This record gives sequence, C-alpha cells and structure tokens, in this order.
Amino acid sequence: MPEADIVADFPPLLSVSTPVFADRPIAYLACDYTYFTRFAAPMLRSLADKAPGAQAQIHIMDATDEQLGGAAAFCRALPALTLAISAEQPGIDRAGGNAARAYYHAVRFVRFYQHLVKHGRPLWLMDVDALFNRAPAASMSGNPTWGIYQENIGLSSLLRKISSKDSPVAGFRIS
Repeated sequence: MPEADIVADFPPLLSVSTPVFADRPIAYLACDYTYFTRFAAPMLRSLADKAPGAQAQIHIMDATDEQLGGAAAFCRALPALTLAISAEQPGIDRAGGNAARAYYHAVRFVRFYQHLVKHGRPLWLMDVDALFNRAPAASMSGNPTWGIYQENIGLSSLLRKISSKDSPVAGFRIS
C-alpha cells in the first residue's frame, strides 16, 4: 500500500513550532495534552537538566488551541533544548478512554514515521512516562547493547514489524 494511502484519512498534521534541528538524534514523544502536562513536561525538564542541547519532537493529540499555546510556552521556557511541537485533532477523546487510548497508541507510530521522513535524521520513540537520570547520548548512539532496533524501511513495513509478535516494543531508533 502506498504511504500516501495509509495517511489519507488521518486528521491533518499541524505544526505548532518548527525549529531547525541539528544533525543528531531527536527524541520523539507522542501523547494527549493530559499526558503532556502529567508526564512529558517532567520528562522534558529532566532531559534539559541531564542533556542540555538535546532535541525533541513532541506530537500532541486532541489538544485545544489554548492547550497547544500552553505547551508551546512551556517548551520556550526550556532554552537548553531544541523542541518542535506538532499536533492533530482527531476528536477521538470524545469517544471515551479505550478508543482514545487505542488511537493514540497506534497513530504515534504513523506520525513517528512522518516525522522521521520530515527531519531526515534518527528519531528515538519514547514513552513519555519516564525521566532521564543521565544524558541519553550513549543510548542514542546506535550501540546494539541498548536494545536499539535500526533499519531503513518504509511506513507499511514499519507497521507490519510493529504489529509482529517478534517486534521489539520498548524504545527503538530508526534512521
């Protein structure tokens, strides 16, 4: 299936802030606004503390314009990091917890791939409910002892691998 067909019925991918990234890995976080305030914000503060100069792409789903403005203000208050924010507003939050959770979990892989293509450098897909206890440079280097999955593949292949029972599900880097 062509990649354009895979995303054809998705809500538009909105750019809230689009800095220029340096040619090094980018942490990739995707969540709704509640998870952004509850988990991603502390994670980003810990990244700023442990790895000044790091960069991250944050994708926020089902946030209002006011909430996205708040997220952008939060990110501007972390000058030690280069942070981009994208968003989509599928409206799935109105369908209830399980539907929203399922959509957010699945679509982050599609949006991850779109950002991978857009930025043209390695991305690290990360769960937002964690903190950095040290700089992630060793983890982002591609050292296989960190359980990193690396391969050049298209979106349909990525989705097949993610859905495979043998696919790693922790964090992975694709470049």
